Amino acid sequence: GVGEFLDGESGSSGVDLSGPTLDIGSSVSDLTLPGLDGGTIALSDLRGKIVVINFWASTCTPCVKEMPILDAAHRDLGESVAFVGVDVFESVKAGTAMVERTKVTYPQARDARSELFARFGGRQLPHTVVVDASGHLAARHNKVITSRAELDVPPAPTLAMPVAQSRSSARRARQRRAQAPPVAPPRRAKAPVSAACPRHCGCRQKL
Repeated sequence: GVGEFLDGESGSSGVDLSGPTLDIGSSVSDLTLPGLDGGTIALSDLRGKIVVINFWASTCTPCVKEMPILDAAHRDLGESVAFVGVDVFESVKAGTAMVERTKVTYPQARDARSELFARFGGRQLPHTVVVDASGHLAARHNKVITSRAELDVPPAPTLAMPVAQSRSSARRARQRRAQAPPVAPPRRAKAPVSAACPRHCGCRQKL
């Protein structure tokens, strides 16, 4: 009944829930969500990582199919991308049952009054948004995600740095080689000529 969906509070989000829809590029780095299993999930703790936030509900049939796809992406992308699920407008009991059903392994939060869902531009479930490594809204998807490529995950700056550094190091090494004076090849020591060597011996010809 209605009580099943409205028990509990949505908690302090760190984002103005009464304002208009967040635009792409809006800062959400202060976002804090109540965890589905207690505690909180703060985006400030994930600073420096790309964050994929997926809104879902146990009554949403497409969500049941989508969540395992997101969990596979979560495992494949490793530490560079964090995933957070958000159970919308239902009880902890119903949300927990959904997590057990889909076997997802990334952290889960709840939005008991669907306020955050609305601020992120949600019109239907499932709804997925991507936050870049600097804490700004980078993409949103009001549709079912059917593959990892559809997430539009931007490249993480931390992943690009080693490549840039290696290119810079290689360039400096080439410059050092160009500026270094030429090195003469080592001279071969002359082999001693034995009086017993015949005239056609190679050692006389090399002298």
